[in-house]
Amino acid sequence: MRPVPSTLFHLTTLAALRKIMRTNRLHTGAFRAVSFTEDPGLFGHDFQHGNDFGSLTVRIVVDGAKLSRDYPVEPHLDGQGERFLHEKEWRVPGKSVEGLKEYVKCVEVLSRRPHDAEDDYWKGQGFRWNPRKKVDVRKGTLEDVIKLGDEMGFKVVVKDNPDGRVCESLVRSLIREMAGPFDNYAFSDERQALPNPPPPESNNFLESAALEKILSVINEEEKLDRKTSDLLNGMLRDGLYRDFLRSPDSEVVFRGMSVYPNELRKLGIDQTPRPGEKIEVKGNFLFEPQGGLSSSWTTNRRIASQFSRFKPTTGEKSSYKIEILMTAMVQKNPYSFLSLSPFYPLMFSYGYEEEDEVMGLGEIMFEKAELKRIT
Repeated sequence: MRPVPSTLFHLTTLAALRKIMRTNRLHTGAFRAVSFTEDPGLFGHDFQHGNDFGSLTVRIVVDGAKLSRDYPVEPHLDGQGERFLHEKEWRVPGKSVEGLKEYVKCVEVLSRRPHDAEDDYWKGQGFRWNPRKKVDVRKGTLEDVIKLGDEMGFKVVVKDNPDGRVCESLVRSLIREMAGPFDNYAFSDERQALPNPPPPESNNFLESAALEKILSVINEEEKLDRKTSDLLNGMLRDGLYRDFLRSPDSEVVFRGMSVYPNELRKLGIDQTPRPGEKIEVKGNFLFEPQGGLSSSWTTNRRIASQFSRFKPTTGEKSSYKIEILMTAMVQKNPYSFLSLSPFYPLMFSYGYEEEDEVMGLGEIMFEKAELKRIT
């Protein structure tokens, strides 16, 4: 068997690349082996899955010598059991290649038309070339990938092909892969009247439904449902639409509320202040929202303290109530807090901007509670 090439390439999509980098592994596909090619020209063309032509616009450049020291790297006969020819393919048998960053030289993202793509094919697909029009690769996922690459010790570069002409179809494919559930921009329709709006883009159905639900929750007209909660949590986790959907800047957030004594046990608090007494308890406590999957928090301690004076709305009535001011660390509740400040301008009748409100998604861990007994 001939020696393993010093450089191998793994072709993938930008959306898949982010997952590959986060897990630091290449996972096998249908062939029960991880596939590579030694052909540097096999990039972004000769692949067609349904209408997804040219979607393999990312290649992970791998050190073949290092890889072959830890894994069996075997040549694969072109076209054997496949529809593609002349791939110059090499495979690592098994389920995955672990510890990928040890073998990666760099990652290249294709931004321009492959120089040997066939014009007749592309014209037949309805694509038009405009060499004078520059198409910028969207930010967002690409920024995340570049940052991950920096953290893992290798570089992610956007690569132009030799002829220098913009490949609109591949860039559109790249943008589509980088986009999330709300396409390229969050709530672009509603933001057009605001300062510095994103480029115009119609909301998709999921986007419109999510916005309607979020605004209804802010106005206390509805409770947050599981679908919307999971959607928001996932987008915060994936860093999507960070110009609009983001966690609060503060390290801590506060929630003020008043309860009857029996409700303290539900929070895991076993201490009750004496009449007129104010005490502070610390530990690992859990707040579960009532009747929905969201709760109201704020980065403003004063505002939270004011809310703690309201009358209790749940629990067994008693001759006294407990005012509670909870403090939660944002870092200990990853992707569970959504800043609502960007939503205020979309609510023309909303008048509580000073509340610095934050939406808590699901169960929230808090570390401290200040309790005051009010008769």
